[in-house]
Amino acid sequence: MSKGTVKNVIFLGGAGQAGRPVFNSLIQASQGSGLTISALSRKESTAKFPADIEVIRTDYTAASLENALAGQDVIISMLGDAGLPLQKAIVDAAIVAGVQRIFPSEFGCRTYIDKVVALMPYFQQKHEMISYLRTKQDRISWTAMIANPFFDEALKNTFHGYEPPNKYFLLDGGDAPYGTTNLHTIGLALFKIISDPTHFQDSANRYINIHSHITTQKEILAAVEKASGRTFERHHVNSTDLYEDALRRFRSRGPGEEKDLFAERDIIQCITYGKGEFLGLGNTLDGNNWTERLGLPAESLDEDVKGVLEGTRP
Repeated sequence: MSKGTVKNVIFLGGAGQAGRPVFNSLIQASQGSGLTISALSRKESTAKFPADIEVIRTDYTAASLENALAGQDVIISMLGDAGLPLQKAIVDAAIVAGVQRIFPSEFGCRTYIDKVVALMPYFQQKHEMISYLRTKQDRISWTAMIANPFFDEALKNTFHGYEPPNKYFLLDGGDAPYGTTNLHTIGLALFKIISDPTHFQDSANRYINIHSHITTQKEILAAVEKASGRTFERHHVNSTDLYEDALRRFRSRGPGEEKDLFAERDIIQCITYGKGEFLGLGNTLDGNNWTERLGLPAESLDEDVKGVLEGTRP
């Protein structure tokens, strides 16, 4: 098989809350393409996968990973927090197994910007993963896909400021533009890269941005009110105050304590659509933007919001 030809793809994290819709979208997009898609899962896992998908089991030891990854051309990792420390071992095993490319577990904010990493301590491990991959890219290539907040999943989980039944929290006025991507669009973008030899070659060892929408909180609020037929209470929040409080909560977590998901959410909200020192950090329209190049379809904000409110998305 010539370098750059992809036949076999293995997906990590395909049973997770965000990973499952992306995995299913990739499977759907790959129908009839000749690609073989499989899932990697822990030996003891009881996670369910589509019936026609091969599930390869591993205990994440080096030998087990090397065996599991043998014959694979591409690894797509959407491992969550607990799985991130495993990625270096996965890369090492992938090199031994002859894997061509890995998409590490990025898919969020623009972690190629030092300020973004500095503002959110959690992002440091992602930054370190790319630094590690750079030392190995003569033996395995990588593509870090940046989708910014997942539009549909984030709207369902109050990220964009929408808090049902009737509240909406606007950060710094709610008019800072930012990129956001539906989960199914991520799966489609992955397919378009791995199935096209030119895209595959050109995306090696770099960051790729995609989006479903470049929008603002106010635009999403208007779509939410249109779809729900209700007028929401506007609550105005200052990003500097929110960030300082959220960072304090994030750092106050003791050893063994569960992480404060709301602190993480609030920090990322500031990075994504805050003003002042945060302005522009969430706008993915820079030189890494591949949305148009990949031919990703135009998506309707109104229809996406309606789908989330009706429970059909993501």
